[in-house]
Amino acid sequence: MLLWSLLVIFAAVTEQADSLTLVAPSSVFEGDSIVLKCRGEQNWKIQKMAYHKDNKELSVFKKVSDFLIQSAVLSDSGNYFCSTKGKLFSWDKNSNIVKIKVQGPDDYRRDLMTSGVLWGLFGVLGFTNVALLLYALFHKISGESSATNEPRGTSRSNPQEFTYSSPTPDMEELQPVYVNANIRTLLEKKDSQVIYSSVKKS
Repeated sequence: MLLWSLLVIFAAVTEQADSLTLVAPSSVFEGDSIVLKCRGEQNWKIQKMAYHKDNKELSVFKKVSDFLIQSAVLSDSGNYFCSTKGKLFSWDKNSNIVKIKVQGPDDYRRDLMTSGVLWGLFGVLGFTNVALLLYALFHKISGESSATNEPRGTSRSNPQEFTYSSPTPDMEELQPVYVNANIRTLLEKKDSQVIYSSVKKS
């Protein structure tokens, strides 16, 4: 009884330490090869090793071996695992389940299109950000340079001053002309009166 208990404990510890692990890709494209690798067991402990898909046995080996699917098709998609049948004092084991998806050409083109659209959007956003940054930097530099080049102590001329510039002479410039004309008229009238008075006296 004691010996049986020890054998049970030893077998449980050995099974936990030597658990099976199926190594396989989770996604492939149609036409690619698929390699299933069952790890965690030794040849002297097993009578056979088998690979399964969707709980159906695919292939059986008498030693630790890999399983190869040469050219994958869409129907190869499914849930895979491996198992071993142990010899004396060894337990039968099942590995973890790996879900494999075989993608067709349409899926490949769709993935390429999606990635192309995403990269295009990222490129446009990046270009826009760089353009805005350069625009703001250019205006900042232009404002600083104009403020530096402006002479100190001088103010900008009033724009309203230019509204009075005209090729026509001002009234002040014409005023002496009219004054001279008035004086000349007065003088002529005075001369005429003098002549008239002189004639009257004689």
